[in-house]
Amino acid sequence: MGYIENFTFPSGSDVVRVVVQEEAGGTLRGWVSFGQGSPPALDPEHGFPRDDTFETFIQEGFAFSVSQPLVTGKRLVFQLARNEQWSQWCALHNPILSEPGHYYCINIGTGGTKSTGMTHCEVAYSDHTWHEVDCATLKLCTNNAACTCDANACATIPALDFTFDVNVTGSEMAGSINFFAGARNVRLTRKGS
Repeated sequence: MGYIENFTFPSGSDVVRVVVQEEAGGTLRGWVSFGQGSPPALDPEHGFPRDDTFETFIQEGFAFSVSQPLVTGKRLVFQLARNEQWSQWCALHNPILSEPGHYYCINIGTGGTKSTGMTHCEVAYSDHTWHEVDCATLKLCTNNAACTCDANACATIPALDFTFDVNVTGSEMAGSINFFAGARNVRLTRKGS
């Protein structure tokens, strides 16, 4: 457990928790969580976040899976997929054919979308009528933001967005996390051996 220097999440917390364990055969597995709190209850009709912070959103308390861990001497490097926080939410949706050959997790119509920030969003159907939709759901389901669908299922778009690069000395780990606007220093205290 530790903290990210000069950075706070919406809760005011700077806490980061990292768990990395070696399994049989030398494989490393683990997870990382940020801040305080727990993920929201999943509601397919309402995406999250509920405000206009999508580009910098991290669900506090969500356990992100460690990907591509690499140990070189005292150095540990691994990555996280930011979209993983929406994986269960995307999977709740049945694919909808909204345009020929294009599936989405909501009916996005065929005549375009319009919105006023994150408070009012609409899609136009082929009959030229506008229908109100949840703004966060519209954001997550379109423009390759988080969810992608084919004829069978919806899932998150795989992308490794954040990189941890730390040096392990005894019970201390210090290094950086590269996310959003660049690298931030991270300091962790390792528990166990």
